[in-house]
Amino acid sequence: MPFAQASFNLAQLLSVEAVSKVVLGSAVITTVINVTWFGISNAIQAIIRATRRALIPHRVVLGQVSQEKFNTTLKAISRFYCLLVRYGTDSYIEKLASDEERHEGRLRLKLIPVDVEFDNGNVFFVLNLPVHKRLGTQFKCFVVVSSLDEVQNVVEILQACAHVSDVKQSDSQYKNRIYFLLDQFAVVDSIDNIKNNFVYAQ
Repeated sequence: MPFAQASFNLAQLLSVEAVSKVVLGSAVITTVINVTWFGISNAIQAIIRATRRALIPHRVVLGQVSQEKFNTTLKAISRFYCLLVRYGTDSYIEKLASDEERHEGRLRLKLIPVDVEFDNGNVFFVLNLPVHKRLGTQFKCFVVVSSLDEVQNVVEILQACAHVSDVKQSDSQYKNRIYFLLDQFAVVDSIDNIKNNFVYAQ
């Protein structure tokens, strides 16, 4: 009788161990499948979102200036940038957007370098801007001044450009930045009452 009970206990133990292995194995397989599916889903979603944006080049006239003044101005400027604020307007994202649009319209604050050209007395911006096909793109351009002593001089030069407006030194810690609007594009207000340029959906 003790031998029969021992055999039963051993069989029961083996059974429990086997079941545990099966359960553990199933849990590992399930985790691997879930992680793989999560990765694939995210990759597909990222591709779909990327197809909703198109990189569109814009050649924007800032204004007329002499070659000498252009060269002098460039000495005081480290670089021109475009700040991609977000896709869509603040009011649309806040009040009307779907969950997916809110995700795509989240704050970006991505810096895009801008090339500047001089041609026949005109200064041009060459801006390659990602434009959302449904939401449009909100942005603002600025210059980085090489020295704070040159800020006022560059502000005055930008204010003199025919197609530039709302020229302001940054209120942030980046005091060497001077922001401005381009009249080739629409102007929208952010929730912080900051005016930004806007390219409508293509």
